[in-house]
Amino acid sequence: MKFKKYLQKHALAPSTIKVYCRLNRLIPKNCISWLEAEISQRKPLSTLMVKRSVIKFRLMMNGASEEEAINILPKCRGLKSQMRMGLTDRQLKRYEQLCHTIPDPFSTILQLLHLTGFRINEICTLKRKNLVKVDDRLIIEMMGKGGKPRRIPLSKKAQRILKRYLQTYQPKEWIFEGRKNHIKPSSVRNWTLKIQRENPELSKLSPHVLRHTFASNLHQRKVSPITIQMLMGHNDLRTTQRYIHPTIDDLISGIDML
Repeated sequence: MKFKKYLQKHALAPSTIKVYCRLNRLIPKNCISWLEAEISQRKPLSTLMVKRSVIKFRLMMNGASEEEAINILPKCRGLKSQMRMGLTDRQLKRYEQLCHTIPDPFSTILQLLHLTGFRINEICTLKRKNLVKVDDRLIIEMMGKGGKPRRIPLSKKAQRILKRYLQTYQPKEWIFEGRKNHIKPSSVRNWTLKIQRENPELSKLSPHVLRHTFASNLHQRKVSPITIQMLMGHNDLRTTQRYIHPTIDDLISGIDML
């Protein structure tokens, strides 16, 4: 509980705090030598960086300044994450067909993921108060990752999907209600896993791949990287650039121009 309260003071997102607290319970007291052993095993870099961040906050909570903690921690060297591609046009068409065979609220969530670029935790925890109307446009106002405010206008297609859901189910506090409060991200992931198993052409499907699809589709339509960065809720444009690499359709179109 002490560690959780310390993280809350640093305005981390609730989902990040939850992950960090779980990892903190697993990391032993000799955390520096433990991290060195993890690094020596050449584990994925993204996983190592999360563990390193947890240990950094632990050191800071015990009196070290952020600069001191960073200097104490070993540098992470691991396997770089594999490039994730968004869905191709054909895959996306098939995916949208399958979404209509799934019960709500999962159907609506899955339809909206590639139209909004939301992280799975963000869309599951949306509240009615996050919906703001500006003229005839619905805007989502929310706190994103790292406690950063985000404003995401919905496309006309996304608006139609969401309005239909709201009119049918009339949720009160949480837009996507679960048994106790909001729907759980793990429940949504279970549906993407089911789609994977039953449809070989969508074997790479995940909520994060749908987020990549959102960014890739904006990039294909010549939306500026800065605008994509704002819509994605990234602090750094370099992060956004990892999402807007060419799809296989782009590569085929390019080579066909020769």
